[in-house]
Amino acid sequence: MKKLYGIICIVISSIGFGIMPVLVKSVYELGGDTISVIFYKSLFGSVMLWIFNLITKKPIKLSKDQLKFIIVVGLIGYYPTSFALFEAYNYMPAGAVTTIHFIYPAIVTTVSYFLYKENITLLKAIALFLSFFGVFMIVGVGGNISFDVMGVIFSIASAITWTIYVLGIANPLIKDIESSILAFYLSVISTIITIGAQPIIGNINVIIPIKAIIMMVFLTLSSTIIPLVAFGMGVQIIGPGNASILSTLELVTSFIAAYLVLGEGVTWQMIIGALLIISAIILLSVQKDEKDESLYLSEKE
Repeated sequence: MKKLYGIICIVISSIGFGIMPVLVKSVYELGGDTISVIFYKSLFGSVMLWIFNLITKKPIKLSKDQLKFIIVVGLIGYYPTSFALFEAYNYMPAGAVTTIHFIYPAIVTTVSYFLYKENITLLKAIALFLSFFGVFMIVGVGGNISFDVMGVIFSIASAITWTIYVLGIANPLIKDIESSILAFYLSVISTIITIGAQPIIGNINVIIPIKAIIMMVFLTLSSTIIPLVAFGMGVQIIGPGNASILSTLELVTSFIAAYLVLGEGVTWQMIIGALLIISAIILLSVQKDEKDESLYLSEKE
């Protein structure tokens, strides 16, 4: 039952993260840019999460070691992922960016095996293959998706830094911290970095339409706070490898949202790819919770 809860958390996070590209591009059309979106998303997230943790009476105090570790994870994992993804959206369609970003499950699963001794079972290997092949099908054999060199570079960079983030929050030092607390600190760190790095990454645009502000509030809630907290909970329960494979559902969500809102095309290859990814999710959901199968499940049960 606990495993099912973890899977549900990852599915929720995938849906939230999946609609994020559409929301970000919508903000761009309303006058926003990469720096302002990251800043307001982080600022609004910090305030909302602080209020939530205050109301629910969750202690936000951490040990010095935990705080230092979270700062590192935010600095080299969480923040650069947001920056790279949002920059990539300036060069390529949302679906194309998300597709390249999803080389990360293979990286996470492999590194988790060596770093956290998270076993690669037969079902997990099959699920990884199905999800990876599903991504390949969504790109399209001979595909109709336009790719840009800078967009590809930023997308690959986002996959690498997100891998660092996923593995970081699975570290024993912080993996038992409440997800809402972790998300709060990451939002605060992201806000501070954006302000401090302006001479390097560009200035924050404080004069933007009220419609863009409203859209960013919605973006913060639906595609940052909820999925970030849910993803953290999912990783704590089922481990980084399983979580990353299940997260390929985000790609399906992204393409559906891009098709419905932005008018980006959908082909039969994409539909087959989506079905393969869903098959991978089903495989992982029926996998038995054997004692030696997952470090996370055995520790939690």
